[in-house]
Amino acid sequence: MIYSYKRKIENKGVSMNKRMGRAASTTMSSNNFEEEILSSKNVVDTTRKLDSVSDRMQEIASDYGILSKHGCLKRTAVATFVAAAVALATLAGAGVWAVKPAYGEENKPAIDQITSLPKESEPVTWDYGSQATKNDVSEIADDQVRESPHYSVQVRNTDSFWWHNSFTYLSIPRNGKEKPLYNNSAKCQSEERELPRCFYKDGAEFAYENGFNMSWSSFVYSHDVWVKVSLDTGEKISSANDVTIRPKSLNFEKKYVNEHTIAVKVPYSAAGYRFSVDFEPEQTPVFMATNGTDPISWKSTRPDVRYRIETNKWYVETEPRHSMMIFAQPEVRNTNGEEENIPRGDSPNMKKLEAGEFPKDIPDDVEIIYLKSGVHWMGAHRHAEFKDNMGKNVRWIYFEPGAFLKGGLFFNNGQRNYKVTGYGVLSGEQYVYEASTKNNFDRRDEDKEPDGCHGTCVKALRFTSTNEQQKLILQGVTLKEPAYHSFVVYGNEDSFEAKIRNYQQVGAWYWQSDGVELYKKFDMQHVFFHANDDVIKIYHPDAVVKDAVIWKNENGPVVQWGWTGRDISNVTVEDINVIHSRMDMGWASNTCVLNSAGDLYPGDTSSPSPRFLVENITFKNFHIEGALNCAMRIDNQRSMKNVKIDGFYVEAFNHQYKDDHSRSKLRVSSDVNGIRGYLGDPGQRNGLIIHDFYVGNKAVTSKGENDIRSLGRVDIDSSFENGWSIDHSSDDANANPEISLYNYQDGSVVTSRLLPVKGKARHASSVSVYVNGIQRDPILYNGEYWLKPGAYLNKTNNNIRVVARGYAGQTVSKIYTITVLDEKIGYMADALYDDNGPGSYTYPKLSEMFAPGNFDMTHFDVYEDSRDYHFATTLRTQIVNPWLGVGISAQQLHIYLRDKAMSDKEETPLRAGTQTYAKGKWNYAIVVDGRQGAGVYLPNGEKVGDVRISADGVTILASVSKGVFGFMNIREAKYQVSMYSSGESSEGVGNIRPVYSTDCLNYKASSGEDWLGKYRFGGGKGDYMSHTPFTTDTSGSNALDIFIGYEKDGTQSQFLSLNKSRAVVPYVGLAR
Repeated sequence: MIYSYKRKIENKGVSMNKRMGRAASTTMSSNNFEEEILSSKNVVDTTRKLDSVSDRMQEIASDYGILSKHGCLKRTAVATFVAAAVALATLAGAGVWAVKPAYGEENKPAIDQITSLPKESEPVTWDYGSQATKNDVSEIADDQVRESPHYSVQVRNTDSFWWHNSFTYLSIPRNGKEKPLYNNSAKCQSEERELPRCFYKDGAEFAYENGFNMSWSSFVYSHDVWVKVSLDTGEKISSANDVTIRPKSLNFEKKYVNEHTIAVKVPYSAAGYRFSVDFEPEQTPVFMATNGTDPISWKSTRPDVRYRIETNKWYVETEPRHSMMIFAQPEVRNTNGEEENIPRGDSPNMKKLEAGEFPKDIPDDVEIIYLKSGVHWMGAHRHAEFKDNMGKNVRWIYFEPGAFLKGGLFFNNGQRNYKVTGYGVLSGEQYVYEASTKNNFDRRDEDKEPDGCHGTCVKALRFTSTNEQQKLILQGVTLKEPAYHSFVVYGNEDSFEAKIRNYQQVGAWYWQSDGVELYKKFDMQHVFFHANDDVIKIYHPDAVVKDAVIWKNENGPVVQWGWTGRDISNVTVEDINVIHSRMDMGWASNTCVLNSAGDLYPGDTSSPSPRFLVENITFKNFHIEGALNCAMRIDNQRSMKNVKIDGFYVEAFNHQYKDDHSRSKLRVSSDVNGIRGYLGDPGQRNGLIIHDFYVGNKAVTSKGENDIRSLGRVDIDSSFENGWSIDHSSDDANANPEISLYNYQDGSVVTSRLLPVKGKARHASSVSVYVNGIQRDPILYNGEYWLKPGAYLNKTNNNIRVVARGYAGQTVSKIYTITVLDEKIGYMADALYDDNGPGSYTYPKLSEMFAPGNFDMTHFDVYEDSRDYHFATTLRTQIVNPWLGVGISAQQLHIYLRDKAMSDKEETPLRAGTQTYAKGKWNYAIVVDGRQGAGVYLPNGEKVGDVRISADGVTILASVSKGVFGFMNIREAKYQVSMYSSGESSEGVGNIRPVYSTDCLNYKASSGEDWLGKYRFGGGKGDYMSHTPFTTDTSGSNALDIFIGYEKDGTQSQFLSLNKSRAVVPYVGLAR
């Protein structure tokens, strides 16, 4: 990981165990997925080698008997180890707890803020201890951070047992304050203060009055993860279908955990992911009052108002009252130079700030401000303006993961290169709406600033540009509750460029809480915006926006390029997902998804004017989920050509049927002399080019669809008939894309790192291939796609995600995990459809958990590389992992190894719980179980090695260090491979569930205890017992399938026959 951790253990009576107990909120997967172990002994991943623990620490750990012979901590002895660590610290006077860093140790998050102390690939999470408060109704203290009482989140790698608590933040409208007296004019300060205009609307009325708020959780990851999200309101769900992940196009795998919790599998992506988790009980329909004159809010969820509104079908949309966002942030690979996103420990002129009040004075020699994790604040009546005599050389603000800063940042010092980076939070929660720097940061004085405070209202991020070229890198930061525009640049707007990545904006309750204005050469990708005004403002040329998730409140459009005449060219806005839209101001010029608003400055003789030109603008792959008011509203202030809308997909329009509320319009304004701009080149129809505009999978094909109840609701000035065009790609738009990967399946094992990637892509308008999270654009032709020269697989387990987009915007994705292993030693094959033990065993009734074929082994392959042996077992059907174990949770796979030199034929029992014997002694047993007990064991039960498990597609891969097997010749060894049903210690000996008789299962079902038949295999001999050995018969094998190779002494059904006193199975050599 790029993050590493270090903390002095102070000898002040505070035990390390106490510090760690609060900080390391990490839990281990228990036998039952619904009942996680929360004991302190599981706070650290003790399976990894603690290379950076001092030799003396190792000695103390060894003295206490808590180190295995491999130098790893035993899980049951972490508390003792912690005590030893404290003892060492006391002896030394000042000790160190360290986890091996990826680079210098100076920049490590404080251990009392970071909750996970991971091995390198583990997710990074954090919390705030006593500074966190689950308050969703009122103001909080300066040093507190608001924690969600509505949701809780945990995350773990898919190949790990360890769950990490991921702090869940909360944003509420107005930060819990009552609506203030916004209009502070003289009259409102006197006897007329009760007038309605004195209580100026701020845009937060609807959310505040109806109890809407937004929770979110962020973590840093470098591996596929499971994310558990729990709804803590008391409301319940009954299946995974009660939860919707948005954008829907992500198609993430979901698993129902319990009536409050869903688990979502998030593949690793170098771009990260930003998505909402919408629980059905939270879904709330939003309506618009028919008269549009409600003095508080023209929407309501009150039943009395709802009846009146529903009758007139003024439905706006449906969204969660308590919304929940997940920001899966990619690990940052630090580089040198300007692309460096994390200051190095030896960075010159760096000032580290511990949590607390942000300084009012910054020395002039400081260039980098490093915010340590924890809560920092400025208060409601100032911001940090870096200028002469106050941080005049500050060019970089770095947020350590978990750093939370309440305030605003104003860079007014003319630096050439700026950076604001790190996975922290910048919050405007302490400011009032339109907090004016000219009015002591209170709401602007309307007598002194009657036209607004665009130049004086506090901004979360504000920059003053110079005439010299400047550049900003904005990466990772989450902006919370902007009080006005969140990001602006004043000065020379053409000399300030920016690269923006993984930026989020949440809690935008106020009007004018815009997103980002893109200046010349801005490049913004992988972002999320919750906004209550213009989200993406493209007022300048040469800008790129890609991969944005939008949650839109009522005011303003998604994309804005209007208000006045400008020259704008060469702009691309691509891959935009609007997951919720509350836009309803149909009477306004600034609404819809795409918008060029009308003249903001009436009487201005320079605008509108045909001399301005908007050209070469592309809007590509827009997806609007749920209900939408209108698609586009273009009141153009200039001439226009080559404006392309290529892929615009609307799930449905809502019921705002008032004349102007829902139409898509295009108008071109006239200048003061009545001269209008032109739309496209004469006869070219290239002013506005619309391609693939779909509503509910139906193509909008006709220019004449200007009726407000028509499919597209397109209303374009008839005088521009020859200036625009509309078409679509396919009449078979409703067909979902069909994709495949030739020659490989999910879970395939290969021995070459250069993988030919080619497959089928029917009904697809575009295909993207992500190789270990990095996007590649393949060639798409005649129903097939391929990468040239292929994909280089740089890991052992490689993730190839193929995403195909249909002509009507439907998205289908498939994930293929391809494992690269160096050399294949040998293999065994097995018959199909023999996962019935002696021939009579039957599957449990819960087929969604015990999928037919999931216990049927078809192939067994052994590989090796310089460090490990890899044992790959292929099943007949796609592996189901119902309880989210490491790779598997329903199966327990046994691999027994017998040295070639052994020749005895003594019937030897396999491991306890198998109720199976082998023809001769064995040397090692590899137990592959994704929930508990995995490892390499000797016949006497001693565990001598660990097993790394992964399971993808149809293949279970178990990897073991070569040193575990000593001098055994793996190539020449004999094997017995058998499959069992995994259970808990309270369900079967050795965590193996017994196979019961059919009569037993039927009797239990008839007695109202049908759970046994749902979760247990039948067709055996024994009856159920609630205590050891959990079955009345111990002679019948619990093996569901075994490898017998070309054994001449019998078949599987004969070896496992229930008519024998014991089942004795053979060893098999590897074929080559």
